[in-house]
Amino acid sequence: MPNDRFPPPPPSLHTPQQASALASATTAIHAAYGPNAPILITDASGALQGPFSILLHTPSTFEPYVHFASAVVTLPNLSARERELVALACVSVTRAPYVRYAHRRIGVGVGLSEGQVREAGEGRVPGGLGGEREEVVFEVGLGMGRGFGRVAEEEWGRGVRVLGVEGMSAVAQVVGVFLLASCFDNVRGREVVEG
Repeated sequence: MPNDRFPPPPPSLHTPQQASALASATTAIHAAYGPNAPILITDASGALQGPFSILLHTPSTFEPYVHFASAVVTLPNLSARERELVALACVSVTRAPYVRYAHRRIGVGVGLSEGQVREAGEGRVPGGLGGEREEVVFEVGLGMGRGFGRVAEEEWGRGVRVLGVEGMSAVAQVVGVFLLASCFDNVRGREVVEG
């Protein structure tokens, strides 16, 4: 991958808008995934990773984006496992490095096995899911991700039968959030720095 196209300024050089946006975004991320989420939002130097780095360059959109994404991923129509199945389905399409890193770890944290996370991240229905609902969530999320929102009528019908219209709306919104996050991550052009 190329060098970071959106190198984040070190925290000591953040403008007041950037500092405020980052603090608010961190709070929203912790609200969505828990304060002990097994992901690194920053690298060891304090520089933001993944889609957060590109957003820091436009602090006026950083906060609204993270609050919207947080609201979507906490919709009550999907369980945490179902949400992560959708995230992993999307990343199997986008191959966004930070999104893949984060949601593999979060997926295990919400009860998916390493094998299920690996299969989902490869675009395959994971074995041993918790029934038809989780399978449909993954398959519909994968179909929406591959089709950039387009859904075949047969897939739509099965989704509505199992999830209801509200559940399908939630899947569509989660897909949209992860496709956008993946776009930001891929445009950034940098791998994840752990530790």
